[in-house]
Amino acid sequence: MHNFAAFFLYAFVACNLYGLGKSQSQDDTGSVYILKDDPSRELQPLPNSIQFLQKQLKLQITTQKTTLAILDTMQKNTQEKLEAIQREVLKSLDQIRGETNERLIQIQNQQADIQMSIKALMERRQAETAPPKVVIIPPGFEKIGSRYFYIEEEVSKNWTDAQLFCREKGAYLAAIQDQKEFKDVTLKLQKDNRYWLGINDIENEGIYISDASGNVAPFLKWGLGDPDSMEKNEDCIGVVAGVAYSAMVDWPCKLEFHVICSLDNTV
Repeated sequence: MHNFAAFFLYAFVACNLYGLGKSQSQDDTGSVYILKDDPSRELQPLPNSIQFLQKQLKLQITTQKTTLAILDTMQKNTQEKLEAIQREVLKSLDQIRGETNERLIQIQNQQADIQMSIKALMERRQAETAPPKVVIIPPGFEKIGSRYFYIEEEVSKNWTDAQLFCREKGAYLAAIQDQKEFKDVTLKLQKDNRYWLGINDIENEGIYISDASGNVAPFLKWGLGDPDSMEKNEDCIGVVAGVAYSAMVDWPCKLEFHVICSLDNTV
């Protein structure tokens, strides 16, 4: 741009010098005079023309600066808009990603629920269609109430041997689940006989445990004055069958009595 302005300035000066020489070489009669070099004469500057060119040059520079400033502003605005768009796009992507993850979790939970429902339905269907279990009742057991019991009337054993006696039959030294069952069982006993039950407080005094289930015995019906734990060695529980009244009694485990076994270990 500066080279072009300088060239334009030189050309303008040359044109003005040519016009000035031509006007001085003609007189009023139209004669032509040849301008000869005069060493004593110097070229005079053209202040108006130079000032004009300077103004034009300044105008061009100012215009260029203004244009560059506008372009810079436009570039800056464009960059800011692009950055704003980028932020919005990233924000939208993050939101979409979060919503997608939540939806996937919901779908996975729904699938898990469906699988559990299908499994439960299949298990129920199998239970409904499965053949009934065949329960083999050993000889000597009879159903009293809802459970099977074996009552040994011929031999007597201490409490530990009574345990082994029932286990050899695939059963357990019996505990009683409630008043109705106690009444039904004692009606099968011979009067005035004594029988071992599968209940004891050997481990903790006063805490009576079922030998069959390992849990606290659910039902106890003591006779008058029992449990007395006489001499601190009456840790095993049995039942005495009376004519009008039957009750549980705590006895030393070494004594030998008849035996009551239960086929199950739920009580």
